[in-house]
Formats: sequence, structure tokens, C-alpha cells
Amino acid sequence: QIRNLQFRRWSWCCENMNTYVNMLRQRGHSDESISQMISVGRPLIMPNDTLFAGFKSSLTELKIQLQKDTGWSDLSFVLSGSSVCGFSQELVACGRDALNLCIKARGVNLLMNDLHECDSNLILALPAACTLHTRGLRYSFLQDEGLSLVSSNLVSWYSKWSKKLSGLGIVFSEDLLECSPWDVCVNVSPHPRKRGPSDVTDDDLL
Repeated sequence: QIRNLQFRRWSWCCENMNTYVNMLRQRGHSDESISQMISVGRPLIMPNDTLFAGFKSSLTELKIQLQKDTGWSDLSFVLSGSSVCGFSQELVACGRDALNLCIKARGVNLLMNDLHECDSNLILALPAACTLHTRGLRYSFLQDEGLSLVSSNLVSWYSKWSKKLSGLGIVFSEDLLECSPWDVCVNVSPHPRKRGPSDVTDDDLL
């Protein structure tokens, strides 16, 4: 029933985009933020393209680090939550949006099952809609400290970006889990670009 409701909301959004946009405006979101969210997937929680570019660049490096730290393969990133287009349990006011970074990879289920056997109170398994007729699981640590069981590099990344994006959370899923239509897949460069003298660092954006 919940999955059916989610897809009905998504269908309504697609069929009533003008109304959806006006609802976001009433919540205080600017036309520029709404346009960028819809056209290029920039989350509402990110006020400008520079911050979004820095975020994606950081994921390029994080992908390499995570694959080395965990042995996971086929790793990718997906964005969900009230900051992305089309679906939310509740449209929230500007400045209060939530953004979940879902780390998808082959090997996630194995690690999460092992951790759950060690401590059943460590991880929360969340049902996630995939298609109208299928669903999977996304995993979340009940405490942020649990991220250290995955990767120290992930801890460092989250510590840095959670200060920039107050509504940021991290969840995990197996690579085979299909994304719902309201999720935003993040395209990251296969190789991190070397920093040039005119580049803006993440710290410059604070």
C-alpha cells in the first residue's frame, strides 16, 4: 500500500508539474533552485552550482577510496529525500530539506548482514520502493559512529559535508537494487581531476 501511494504521488507530480512548482515556491524555494533541481538534479539543499560541483567532485574521490577500503565493486551514488524532485512525504520549507546519499555497491548486503549478526541494534533496514511491484532494502546506521565500520574515509567525508549540508544522511544498498523514478543518480567522473591554481576548494565554500 505504501509503495502504491508513493507511485501515485510521483505520477501526480509528473502530471501536475506547474502545481508542484508553485507548492515549492510557497515553501520559500527560489525559481533558480527549483529549475536546477528539475533540470540537472541539483538538490534544493544546495544553493548554488559551485557547491553542487564540489559535492560531485568529492564523490569521485570517495568512490575510489570506498572501493579500496571495502572491496566493494560497481559502486555508484543515488540521491533521495525532500531535496530532490518529485517525491517527498512532506514538502518542507526552504532551509529544512533533507538529502540522503545512497551508496550502492556489490557487497553491501554481505557487510550489513555480518554487522547485524554482531549487533542487531547497529543497523536499521529500510524498505525501499524500486518499481510499482518490487522493493528492496536500504541500510542506515542508527548512530553516525557506525560509519567507521565501513571506512575511515567515509567518516571524514561525512564530517566535512554534513557541516555544509545540515540535512545530509547516508544509506547503503546492494548494487542490484533498482532505483525508483524519483531518485537522482549522480554521474561522477571515473578519475578525479587534478586541482588547478584557480580552482575553488570545498573549504572555500564554507
